[in-house]
Amino acid sequence: MDLFDNEKEILSLFQSIQLSEMALIPEDESVERILQSIHKPQSWTSWIDSSAHNAPPPDFYNAVDGVMMDVMRVDDHGYKNKKGKTVNPTRQRDSQLMMELEAAGIRDMFPNAKVLLLSDTQLSTHEDHNYQFYLDNFVDTIESHKKKIALYQKNHPGYKVIFFVFDESSMYFSANKSYKDNPKVGSMVCGTPHFWFADVAFLKVIFNSEIDFLIWFTPYKHSNMYDDKGNLCKFPQVVVIRPKDFPKDMLCHYDKKHMMSTEV
Repeated sequence: MDLFDNEKEILSLFQSIQLSEMALIPEDESVERILQSIHKPQSWTSWIDSSAHNAPPPDFYNAVDGVMMDVMRVDDHGYKNKKGKTVNPTRQRDSQLMMELEAAGIRDMFPNAKVLLLSDTQLSTHEDHNYQFYLDNFVDTIESHKKKIALYQKNHPGYKVIFFVFDESSMYFSANKSYKDNPKVGSMVCGTPHFWFADVAFLKVIFNSEIDFLIWFTPYKHSNMYDDKGNLCKFPQVVVIRPKDFPKDMLCHYDKKHMMSTEV
């Protein structure tokens, strides 16, 4: 079990992020109130943790504000093999490393230590992570949790539904041309940033659904992109979306053949 298999650890990391690193879509009081209820320590005390395996879903609920929240993880490593089984080499490598730590007695020496693994699969960039893996993983995860909304509503009638997505993917961009080979470290490629929170290929899975709010937490999308004036591009670590009021003129369309990760 790694650190972020625990939903409370994910939320603890989220609560450490500065508000200046967050964006609201649309930017109004309702969306801000949802953010503050989870991010602000005083407001967070109103939430009840029901994430234990023997507790009724969803993971958290707040009777004061009449909202409930399910927490989920997505990344850009997992994919389905020819048999339709989900394969994630990074998670597999993480599990292997954890077993090695336990076999060596390291976990027994530091029983209260929090372990965050950054494993290397030794795969090429495209084999390790890519836009298609990312998109499929996101859509499959959201669809899987959408099927449970009826149960959430049965357990908490009338409550608003929040999906909290802990997104462990890297930053992507749309290259000006399609590259057959993986770029090398230090090479420069021209293109435009991937605004994941406005990508219609991702967002269409939440539109016209019973999801009232989506909190999209992306702590690993570190930008090494620069604009035409040489300034480093900055992006939010958290985007809070109310799907039914998402401005359609913000939606972006991307050509999959041109999508590349900035992490090689």
